[in-house]
Amino acid sequence: MRRTTQWYSMSALALVAVGLFVSTETNAKPTQKLESLGAAWWQWVLSIPTDENPLFDETGANCDVGQSGHVWNLAGVLNATGTVIRACTIPVGTKLFFPVINAEADNFVCIQDLLGVPDLHCSEEDLRYMVQKSIDSVVGVEVTIDGVPVAAEDILRVQTPAFSFTLPENNVLQNFCADAAPGTYTGAVSDGYWVLLPPFSVGEHTVQFAGQSPVPVIVQPEEVPSCEMPGPLEFPSASPNITYNITVTPTGVGVGPR
Repeated sequence: MRRTTQWYSMSALALVAVGLFVSTETNAKPTQKLESLGAAWWQWVLSIPTDENPLFDETGANCDVGQSGHVWNLAGVLNATGTVIRACTIPVGTKLFFPVINAEADNFVCIQDLLGVPDLHCSEEDLRYMVQKSIDSVVGVEVTIDGVPVAAEDILRVQTPAFSFTLPENNVLQNFCADAAPGTYTGAVSDGYWVLLPPFSVGEHTVQFAGQSPVPVIVQPEEVPSCEMPGPLEFPSASPNITYNITVTPTGVGVGPR
């Protein structure tokens, strides 16, 4: 059985790696299309080299890498436990967006290592089937803000539109397979549980999120016939448990994207 790095973002994902309130009320209705934000999250986290990628950040030192605009991303973690506590300073007025747990699939990256063929030919429908099956197994999705649970209806499961992403030199996927060559790849899709929260007040806040995909999910070749897979793919189990200790600074105090 081959494991697939059409992986869970261990936040997921963390990868990555990775909302805000004006108070501690859990009024977290999204203000932008989460589907598009989800695609942008993957483009963000996959574009950052390993040495500063938030998915490998054990302290929060890289929380501002690649951030821009009024929405910043949070990420999960790629480590042995799936657990991390980070400190992050953000400017006032910033929303935070993150997947609690998610999965991605495409036809190109890591396929040679996984299945011994250079690429697949999956239709978008079959790629969506893969990520949907993987996320169907998820249980125990929880988000708290300053100790107050976010309502289940505000943790939204969505699939992204098909998107492209660009891998740099020393990219995060090269930690898992040899054929994650730098370049731009098209036709990826993702499914997951996502949260977009409005800005916190100035001061100290805590964001915690967790979920479980308790057992590996196997996709058999006959389930996705357009892919013509020579064998099954495995989405690994995952148990992300992420804490961000957030400091919100007033306008003009030294914090900004890198």
